[in-house]
Amino acid sequence: MRLVELSDVAGLSDGEIVPAVKAVVKAVFPPRTGQGKHGEWRVQNAILTQNGTEVRASFWGIDVSDLKGKEVCLQSQAGKRGLEGIKVKLNDQKGENELSITDKVRFDGPNAGTAPSSSKASASASPQPIVATDVDGVRKRAMQLANLYLLAHRAARWVKDENPEVDLPAATATLFIALNKGSLENAMPTHPLDQAPAKAAPAKKEPLFAEEDLTEDDVKW
Repeated sequence: MRLVELSDVAGLSDGEIVPAVKAVVKAVFPPRTGQGKHGEWRVQNAILTQNGTEVRASFWGIDVSDLKGKEVCLQSQAGKRGLEGIKVKLNDQKGENELSITDKVRFDGPNAGTAPSSSKASASASPQPIVATDVDGVRKRAMQLANLYLLAHRAARWVKDENPEVDLPAATATLFIALNKGSLENAMPTHPLDQAPAKAAPAKKEPLFAEEDLTEDDVKW
């Protein structure tokens, strides 16, 4: 990801996306909240500094209270319409370029990962466990990876048959990694390899009426 120097921000266009920026958070101001047409909003202003250059930044929906005095690397992330997270915003009153940073940004540094949400009660709170909600999807994915590994193992055995000096586990791992990098597991079936998928039992057709409720007139037509 291309790092943009803070000294270059002044020469960028209003609305231009910044791929990444590295700076020290020199100052953090109290957050402001309000209500807009898209619902409640929250913004917290800060001053970023790098090699003597200072740039004001607005963090939307992000709590940066604990970042004062720390060096951070902020990276825009790929979205539906290109990179999102950091863009240049011209301050009309001051005639200076600032940075507008949203919760789409990625933090690398003290708060590595996705942007710290302003809704969190505390940065020191215990992390919540991740609960898998799509167990069937995970099972299918695991089966696809297992099938890909099995194919890699079979191919590695053929290589070893041709060359007995080949290390079978190493060859299997090498082939699996190469295939996995190409996302070829997506072409694998979600059922055990060499086995036809289990057919669902035909649904039992329920009668329109319970048998005990049928009368002679009901079955005439």
